Amino acid sequence: MKRFLNWILLLLLILFCIDRGGSFIMNEFYKRSKATDEYKINYVINKMDQPVVFMGSSRCHHSYVPSIISDTLGLPVYNAGLWGERNIYFQYGLLCNVLQRYTPKVICLEIHPIDFMLTPFSGIERISPLAPFVGMSTGCDSLFKIENKYIEYKISHLYRYNGILISTVGGCFLSDNSQKDNGYKPLYNIVDLLAKPDEFSFPIDKQRIQLLSNFANKCREKNIELILFCSPMYVVSNSCVKALQYVSTIAKANHLLYLNYLTDTAFIGKRELFYDRGHFNDKGAKLYSSKIAHELRQIMGIKK
Repeated sequence: MKRFLNWILLLLLILFCIDRGGSFIMNEFYKRSKATDEYKINYVINKMDQPVVFMGSSRCHHSYVPSIISDTLGLPVYNAGLWGERNIYFQYGLLCNVLQRYTPKVICLEIHPIDFMLTPFSGIERISPLAPFVGMSTGCDSLFKIENKYIEYKISHLYRYNGILISTVGGCFLSDNSQKDNGYKPLYNIVDLLAKPDEFSFPIDKQRIQLLSNFANKCREKNIELILFCSPMYVVSNSCVKALQYVSTIAKANHLLYLNYLTDTAFIGKRELFYDRGHFNDKGAKLYSSKIAHELRQIMGIKK
C-alpha cells in the first residue's frame, strides 16, 4: 500500500512538473506571438497605455483608425477591438485586467446585438482567450467561475492554453502582424452587391445587460469617460435597427452617451466603403474615422 501511494505521489509530481514546465514554455511563445489574437490581447493587457481606447469585436477592429482619430484629437489612440464574436463577456474581462495596470481617460465601446441578446454561439465561452491571464483580476476571474472553468485553470496552468497551441506557436514563426496602426486591422475587398443583412430577432439576455452595467460602473469608479458607439453597416435589417435602438435604454440606465451611426446615409449602401455586409474596408474605415474623430473632439472639449 505504501509503495502504491509513493507511485501515486511520484506520478502527481511528474504531472505537476510537466504542467508547470509546459505552461512556462507556452507563456514564452504567447508573449512573442504575432498571431492576431495572442498579440493583441497580450499588448492590450500588458503594454497599452494610450488615453483614448476603442473596444469591441470585429466591427471595432476594422472600423476605427487610430492614426486618423489621434491626429484630430491630439491624443494617442489605440484600437483594442478583436475579430470574432468578442461580446461583453470578453470585453468586461479584458477591461478588468487592463485596469489592474493603467487607466485610460476615454473608452469608446462599439456595441452589437451580441452584447445584450441571446444570439447563437456567443455565450460566456467567449472569454476563453483570456484564460492565460487567470488570477490577474477578480472581475475577469468571476466570469471563469460562472463558466465553471476557474478551478480547472487554477489546477492546470497548461490547460489555460488549450485550443490556442497552434496559433500561439505558429504566430512566433509564420505570422506577420497586420495591426501596425495601433491595433487597427484593415480589410481591402469590396462587398458583394447582393449581400443580405443579418437578422437579430433574439431575446434580451439579463446577464449580458448586467455585465454592460458592470462595465459602465468600472469606468465610473476609475473616472473613465465611457461612450457607446454603433458603426454603420452596408445593409441593415429592420430587426437589427430595432435591436440597436434598445441600446438607448441601456445608455440611459447607465447615464452614458450613445452615438448610433448604424444607418448613417453617408455610408449605408455604399459598396465601395464595405468589405462585407457588416464591416468597413480600409477606405470606409478611414472615412468613418475622420467623421467620428471630429465629433469626439467636440464631446471631449478639445480645442485645436
